[in-house]
Amino acid sequence: LAQFKALDIHWHYWTFKAIKNYMFPDGVYSYGANDPWVNRAGPDSGWDSWARLWPTHKKQMIASWRTEKFSLNALIVKEIRDAC
Repeated sequence: LAQFKALDIHWHYWTFKAIKNYMFPDGVYSYGANDPWVNRAGPDSGWDSWARLWPTHKKQMIASWRTEKFSLNALIVKEIRDAC
């Protein structure tokens, strides 16, 4: 971010909310629970597990999208503030 600022290149931190996982970036808010539809251990994860579980877990999945289910990622917030 310091290089973007030094070169006067505009930037934007894309991920506001993210599911913590090896294949997803951390967001300003991160979801750390390992619900069945997150399924970090596999064999399926991400959209594969979401599609499979949607018919039986729809209500719980929708509830998990609420911001209060996510944790503020203080490190990301600090980095963004320091860069501004």
